[in-house]
Amino acid sequence: MDVSNSESENALVRQTDTLVVGAGLAGLFLTRELCLQGQQIELVESRNRIGGRILSDPVGKVDLGPAWLWPPHQHVLGLLNQLNIPYFEQYASGHGLFETQQGIQRIPASHSDVSYRVKQGWQSLINRLLDDIPSQTLRNATQLIAVDKTQEGICATVKQGDNSIEKIAVKQLVLAMPPRLIADTVDFIPALDDSVIKTWSGVPTWMAGHAKAVIYTEHSSWRDKGHSGFVYSQKGPLVEIHDASDSSTHALFGFIGFDANQRSAMGKQVLEDAIKHQIQGLFEVEIKGIVIQDWSCEPETATNLDRISPSHHPRYGLHPTSLWNDRILLASTESAQQHGGYIEGALIAAKQALTTINSNK
Repeated sequence: MDVSNSESENALVRQTDTLVVGAGLAGLFLTRELCLQGQQIELVESRNRIGGRILSDPVGKVDLGPAWLWPPHQHVLGLLNQLNIPYFEQYASGHGLFETQQGIQRIPASHSDVSYRVKQGWQSLINRLLDDIPSQTLRNATQLIAVDKTQEGICATVKQGDNSIEKIAVKQLVLAMPPRLIADTVDFIPALDDSVIKTWSGVPTWMAGHAKAVIYTEHSSWRDKGHSGFVYSQKGPLVEIHDASDSSTHALFGFIGFDANQRSAMGKQVLEDAIKHQIQGLFEVEIKGIVIQDWSCEPETATNLDRISPSHHPRYGLHPTSLWNDRILLASTESAQQHGGYIEGALIAAKQALTTINSNK
């Protein structure tokens, strides 16, 4: 890390019981629960915003990160119901389309399991969790860069937005961030075993290599024509498309089939033009705007290892999630014992960490 010895020695040292790193869903939920218990806690986030990989377009409220939940996701459904956050069934009425180089074919209506989306986007859940966290608890633009094991516990070194360095003495450290990102950005003293770093580096960060596009339209006219909005394409650039409309928004969203290197070579404007051409060819709609979120371009999400996305959903929760006698805990969705990679997994990982913290008191 780019921290000189003199900077480190002169850094301000403060104390707190628990430090949570990462203000995505897992970190926010865990912080909220500990605050409600009256525990002394701080939450730091390297981004200038909260939510992590949850990001809803502020204009149309369509999710640029994860969008769905399913009936088996009981932790998420329970939290949404508890906080009175409305959700609705993904629109899937009517036939879909199959696009190839040779043309477009209709396919039967989907009979897959029902899925749900959150009204006004998942950002509404993030904002609601934040309501129960005292403002002085959270600091944005604050990056964890080093962790030292001490006789008293742990000393975390963070770098703030103005490049100042601060040391925080803590009893418990929770890394609510992907294992691969921890391995790439955080120094440990004493150094962790090479096998741990190698294992963490081998855990794909879910969604880190992906890019998603939201296409706002004048009307949801595909519905009037009996289309569900679902498209599976072998042509692209969007390889999978879904209806993203609600009572106040007309939109589609899709996953871009080009990998990060290909997207970078194309450039944003070329990619937008290709998406516009594809959507107009499929649905003959008037496009009002296109928003692209490329997660591979976010250093707070992706490393160079994430330039190529895994071809299937990885098995998560198999890596070490506890260090130094449970004083360091990992709590991102990749660390969940079930439903890893999903929003449900983020809550499960947070609850796993909460159980350990409470048992350590």
